[in-house]
Amino acid sequence: MKRPTAVAAMLAGAALYSLAPAAAQEAHGVIAVGETVAGDSVAYGIAWNFPAREAAHAEAVNACTSSGGTNCVQLAQFRNGCGALAIDRHGYA
Repeated sequence: MKRPTAVAAMLAGAALYSLAPAAAQEAHGVIAVGETVAGDSVAYGIAWNFPAREAAHAEAVNACTSSGGTNCVQLAQFRNGCGALAIDRHGYA
């Protein structure tokens, strides 16, 4: 008979294996910026963990527009990593 700790370790290992993804996937992100309607600041939209850059781009531009931006454009893109946007105390990127 197997010891309880050995059985628990085997079950934990099987659970971890079943949670692992079958294949690695790309994770795309985009940062978009645009001027606010008043023209005194910037609006922005950020999208991350999208399977395709095009989808991340569309989401970031849409988020920028939804937050009051006009003429929102892609400022940066990233893949399988991180992105950041710095805005000063006046709201400028």
